[in-house]
Amino acid sequence: MGNVIFGADSRLDQDTLTVSVAADADFPTTNLNDDRSFTLYKMGAAATELLVKTEAATTGGVDYFMLVGHDLSDPDSDGNGAVLVEFQESDDDGGGDPYTTIFSVTPTDDTIIARSFTLNTKKFFRLKLTRGSAFKASLGELQWGQAIRPGIGVEVGFDPTDETIEGQFNRSRTGQILGAVRAFSMRRARVRLELLDGSFVNDETDPTGFKFFWDTHASKLKPFLFHWNDGNPGSFEKDAFFAIIDPKAGISRPLRTQLDVGRKDLRFSVIGVKE
Repeated sequence: MGNVIFGADSRLDQDTLTVSVAADADFPTTNLNDDRSFTLYKMGAAATELLVKTEAATTGGVDYFMLVGHDLSDPDSDGNGAVLVEFQESDDDGGGDPYTTIFSVTPTDDTIIARSFTLNTKKFFRLKLTRGSAFKASLGELQWGQAIRPGIGVEVGFDPTDETIEGQFNRSRTGQILGAVRAFSMRRARVRLELLDGSFVNDETDPTGFKFFWDTHASKLKPFLFHWNDGNPGSFEKDAFFAIIDPKAGISRPLRTQLDVGRKDLRFSVIGVKE
């Protein structure tokens, strides 16, 4: 089983954000990073290119990308096919095209697009969408930034495919199923990480540590990217989902002094919707 990562430190929240196509009045740009995949940014006019760019004050670190809640396999259901998705970086936003592509993909469906890659430290990052014919795309939750990485594998026994179907059904008087409607599928991961460095678990000031992530994001029940089987670089859409910490399960951080002073375990559950 591979390493777990949590994605919540989005440059869209920290840096200057610009979008090349003005938003539809009912689907504003602020919806891009409001931690909700069902509230959308939608292009106010059709175009053959859309650029979503962040500019850091100096430089910013990025090693993951996530887009959930989109229609890029066939924008606005116009029947003209998918757009090309490129995520790019640059130290300069000047003349010509100084950007280098970190990854590119042409989606075949509208499920989550997620990538993990070697840390890039640049001033400018952008999402570039292009198609030969003009399109009006919709984007839900968009993130890129530096992930939380415990640096240790998940305990054996972790089930990454745990799934619960939510829906309704009716029975006859004799118990026969008359009809059933599937609403959605929930994913749950019960995670146990062992012998973590104590500072990673407890340091409240380190933005790459779990305690900072817990205090500023997870404990407030803000959604985040959760995935395992981390590739570097690599794609992992089927192994990723937009999740929250299960508020009923809470979190446990027992000290493991009997094996290594300062080492701690970390136990928690995350829940999210399967796409």
